[in-house]
Amino acid sequence: MTRKADSQDAERSVRRKRLSQRLTLVESNYDDLEESLRRHYPDEDSFVADWTSTEFEAQERIAALERFYERIVNALNQIVDDAEGALGEDGEPPAAPSAKPGRPPGRWQRLAGYGALPAKHVDPMRRLIGKRNIFQKEYDTLGAEAGADIFGEAKEFARLLPRVVPSIREWADAAIK
Repeated sequence: MTRKADSQDAERSVRRKRLSQRLTLVESNYDDLEESLRRHYPDEDSFVADWTSTEFEAQERIAALERFYERIVNALNQIVDDAEGALGEDGEPPAAPSAKPGRPPGRWQRLAGYGALPAKHVDPMRRLIGKRNIFQKEYDTLGAEAGADIFGEAKEFARLLPRVVPSIREWADAAIK
């Protein structure tokens, strides 16, 4: 075996280990996200009350929910990046054309191009993951309407995630080999 082949095998081994760790992170944070929503926010009104509150306990509950959401998003992004890195080493071409000429396709559009994500989930995942930025703002200054929107999006994210993670896992496993 050549040094290059040994190096590639070592990198793939590292990627497989990271994939496993990140999938575990997605699963555990998903469980925590679900539990936090169930325990603290049985309805939109309870979420909006915390969202607009300046009380420490309310902000702490929102911050915990935000952190679970963020960890899931970061782990998914890293999974895609690692798998695409492995594909790039194999010389695989880009998965999908850009939705906007002159711009590379986004992560979720590329996943659809690889067959790892149904096309119907591309826009919802992009939108839901984009909500992470709103989560990171000053909650009480955004108002009740933003809180209601975030609550709906967080519930949708929790509903959609189990539908998309298995196919992403399968694709990433195959890409990293």
